[in-house]
Amino acid sequence: MKLPNRLILSFLCSVICLLLTAPSLIHAQDQRPLYLLTSNVNSRLSSIWEYEVGDAQATRIFTLQQTQRKNGDLFSAHELAAMRTYVKDYGRGEIGWGEDYSPTQDIWAIWQLDSQHLLLQTTNDFQDGWGRTAATAGLGRFGYYEFLILDLTTWQLKSIFTMDYHDPITNDWEGTSIPFVQITGVQINPTQNQLALMLIPTSRWLTTFESSILIVNYSTLPAKVTHLPRTYSPVWSLDGTRLAYWQTQCECKNNEVTTFSLALQIYTPAMSVFTTAMVYPKLTDRIPLDGFTHGLAWIANDKFIYSLEMIWLGGGDRPQEEIFDLNTNTRIPFETKNLIPRIFFTFGQGGEPTYLLGRGYDDTTANVYSTDSSFKMLLSLPVSNATYNPRNPDRVIIYPVNNSMTDEKQVILLDADLHQTPIEISKILPADEWFFDNIAP
Repeated sequence: MKLPNRLILSFLCSVICLLLTAPSLIHAQDQRPLYLLTSNVNSRLSSIWEYEVGDAQATRIFTLQQTQRKNGDLFSAHELAAMRTYVKDYGRGEIGWGEDYSPTQDIWAIWQLDSQHLLLQTTNDFQDGWGRTAATAGLGRFGYYEFLILDLTTWQLKSIFTMDYHDPITNDWEGTSIPFVQITGVQINPTQNQLALMLIPTSRWLTTFESSILIVNYSTLPAKVTHLPRTYSPVWSLDGTRLAYWQTQCECKNNEVTTFSLALQIYTPAMSVFTTAMVYPKLTDRIPLDGFTHGLAWIANDKFIYSLEMIWLGGGDRPQEEIFDLNTNTRIPFETKNLIPRIFFTFGQGGEPTYLLGRGYDDTTANVYSTDSSFKMLLSLPVSNATYNPRNPDRVIIYPVNNSMTDEKQVILLDADLHQTPIEISKILPADEWFFDNIAP
């Protein structure tokens, strides 16, 4: 029996309407590329790959070639002096070491600034006559970090900031005279040409609470640098005008902490204004020698949420979770059903912080909460790490638990509709490329 044309047309219209109104059945493919960082197993050269979700393979777009310049030409007098002091103090031989060899250069991390520019963090390590770095030769690590902007149309690199591994800033740190600086927690300003870098020492002689934040303003070069001593975990506001962070105050005696206090600070770079949002009571008889876990995320330009837990020998306190309102200067306690001692960040459609992503207590899951008054948990994912870009705040990269550098490596792209897109790394990269768990969304 032949069906009337109007019935067929009505059926087709119903199917089309269903597909258009059901996001679970059809989901628009994100056309913006992702950028992946790898190191070649044989040449050890760092490469950046562009990948459009859904494609069969990623495309290599840039490889950092080794600079054929001498160690003595690239490293500062201060860094060279630090290495010579180390060699002298620790009785290491200088055979094979000198200033006539070329350093090794690697891309350590990448971030997407906009559709035409990537930010690169590189490491430049002192190398000896046998091709060994100072670290592999057992001499510690010597060299410098460099931040560069890669133009994706001209492929030119522009240096915006460098920092020695043994920068003089370490003179403010209590402990050994030659601590090594590690840069971590790099935060891109959502709207301005500024970075917030967290510096931590790697010397075991330094206290748990030694750390610093550098604000690097590269709107003009040379960059203007602001140092915030004894600070942690910088997070820019949604409009990029304020920086929230933790600051410690402690007194030490014989390299041991005797008193300790913690404050949550807000810094406005344009006006050089500091605002204290919260102060943890000073501790004298009980010091959190194992440190503390803390989370911080902005849920509006005038509100942020934070979580804090002191870690003692043998256990920790119940996390303190509050919202701080800058307009009224008030703190609003709240409690999630699944406590989140470590907040990752907020994300959402069109820059609106619709969701809060935080690590659960078992340290193997990430929970997604709504940022309304209910703070309802909407999703839970196995996770070892998660990254996002404040300039593309509507998508997140999830790195699953126990996702070691094997052929089975997989990451998940989570968008503002909470749609999950798995990406099989082994299928989109050549087998001789070592993926560094670094994707610039």
